[in-house]
Amino acid sequence: MSPVATQPQRITPADLLKLPDSERYDLVDGERVENPTMGSESSWVEGELLCWLANSCAQHCTGRVFPATMGYRCFPEDCERIRHPDVSY
Repeated sequence: MSPVATQPQRITPADLLKLPDSERYDLVDGERVENPTMGSESSWVEGELLCWLANSCAQHCTGRVFPATMGYRCFPEDCERIRHPDVSY
């Protein structure tokens, strides 16, 4: 008997947000895609950038800064795609 190929289960942005570890994944064409694992230096740079931007924004009242847990639907042609940048302003 030959193996049967199964289609991966497609999920919606709402499904992704219900997952306890949703910030670890992007959503591409209805499939969860794990973000690449970061090393200590990359994580340090992310933290430094987050602190610098947050302090600057607070001092000048110019906006808000968000960590990697914030997901975005930034592709108008594909509302099923979500990205999690390391830092966003």
